[in-house]
Amino acid sequence: MKVIGLFMNLSEHDLDVAHRKAAFKRGLKGFTEGQDVRLEYRYGGGDFPNYPNLAKELVALRPDVIFAGCGPSFRALTAEMHNANVDIPLVFAGVIDPTPEANLVPTARHIVTGFISYRADLCTKWPGYLKRMAGHLTHAAILFDPGSPLRTNDPDRKLGGTQRDAITKAARQVGLDISAVIDVTASRREVERDIANFAKTNTGKGGLIVPGATLAATSREFIARLAIEYRLPAIYPNRMYTQSGGLMSYGAKTLKIYESSAERAAKILNHEQVEGPTHRQDFELVINRRAADAIGLTVPADLLSEAE
Repeated sequence: MKVIGLFMNLSEHDLDVAHRKAAFKRGLKGFTEGQDVRLEYRYGGGDFPNYPNLAKELVALRPDVIFAGCGPSFRALTAEMHNANVDIPLVFAGVIDPTPEANLVPTARHIVTGFISYRADLCTKWPGYLKRMAGHLTHAAILFDPGSPLRTNDPDRKLGGTQRDAITKAARQVGLDISAVIDVTASRREVERDIANFAKTNTGKGGLIVPGATLAATSREFIARLAIEYRLPAIYPNRMYTQSGGLMSYGAKTLKIYESSAERAAKILNHEQVEGPTHRQDFELVINRRAADAIGLTVPADLLSEAE
């Protein structure tokens, strides 16, 4: 029986995990769990210090393919395979920019493939959508993970080398001043304090921009609740945030990425050739009208027509 090791970026009991597992299984064309393939899961959540241990457990199983569900798990797995001197085909998803140390050109002996989810041209859309949702906004805060390598896969650096750079430049173009950067890795008490201070300083004219980051994803219900409580229009990087109470999101279709990742894993199991890393192009705008009502916003008709 073939074995696929999956390093998920959310906690085991996260509501979105079941959807991601189902999407992955749909993509395993020609393989059925429990019959000809076994899926071994490890769940990272926001416990980054434990990532090396989880990576070591998966690599020790010597699976036929390993799947990494985020940048931190990708880096932990590549580091462990290097330490153990083993070469296991690696498929990734939800990665902002793969580490430069990895050789990302698939060969007969070294296979690394997957989907880059956060390009600079995606990040630059967030301020514009936020301004269209709430035209009265003049200031925005970014909920940022300073420890995350947030390169935007923008080799020419025309839009800035990080999500933060790209967002700041795009915000300026639509009349938004990025006047605060809130550390999402801080304690919840500190995050709430910083959001409350930003809201008080920018009463009636402030909004939030939440880039892609594992810690933001694992705290999304908390962040969405604070945005509603302090009446801050906010935009998030994908649908699971709006499903957890967030106002709006614009980003890659995560479940489609998981399904496509599984299709590549199935090709590897069948000894078929796979592509190198791919930039995901199919994005979606999602709007939570309940959240809009709670903040006191009327969703513009043109945005509703674009939303899925």
